[in-house]
Amino acid sequence: MEILSTIPPDVPKKPEVKIEFNNRSIESFTKNGFADAIPRSVYGPRDRMQKFLSLVDLRKGPLESTVRMIVRLKAPDWNTKKNERKEFIYYFEDWSGVDWLGIPIDPFSEHIEGRFLEAVFKPKLDERTGEHIANVFAGTRESYYIPFSKMNVDEIIANSAHTDKHSIRFVVKWVHEDSTDFMVQSMRNQFSYDMFLWEWDKLTEWEYWPIDALTTRPKLNKSSTKLEFKPS
Repeated sequence: MEILSTIPPDVPKKPEVKIEFNNRSIESFTKNGFADAIPRSVYGPRDRMQKFLSLVDLRKGPLESTVRMIVRLKAPDWNTKKNERKEFIYYFEDWSGVDWLGIPIDPFSEHIEGRFLEAVFKPKLDERTGEHIANVFAGTRESYYIPFSKMNVDEIIANSAHTDKHSIRFVVKWVHEDSTDFMVQSMRNQFSYDMFLWEWDKLTEWEYWPIDALTTRPKLNKSSTKLEFKPS
């Protein structure tokens, strides 16, 4: 049987891994009093992330994040009075690092920044007095917090460890609300970096060009000074 000393060894401690990351889903449930209702789809990735970070040893190598895909879309801004639809982006990244032996750890994949699941509640009223006596969990909604702009896109690319604008996937998503035609289907498509930065209306016009007239669809004008397309 081992007998351990009550005096801890005088050795350098493993440095704590400090990183800013999107934890807004957990925070939303907790802040609104629904910590016990956090779904597995939320706490599962959080637990995997914490396990990954516990293995990282910064003395042996840096913690790196690599962006794999950036998504652009229009969505309600729940922080405005009328919930106006605005342009947002969110992105997927992989985290990598090494353990105390300098051996690469299985990466923490597809961490999402820019999107989270927000807990929604409704008032519970006293049946006799109508008094607001509690808040009741009413479900969730997707929320976004990174406004679309060239500056924000370029900053995300610049902070990626092992990808650039030529290797990151740029995806744009449309839903029914993005068109005045109620028959238009929700769609998504992948674009080059340059096309990804087009104005929303131009990009939408290009994507929803009539199928029977695709030969007349405007083509990209590869100008180094201006992002636009011109009819062929």
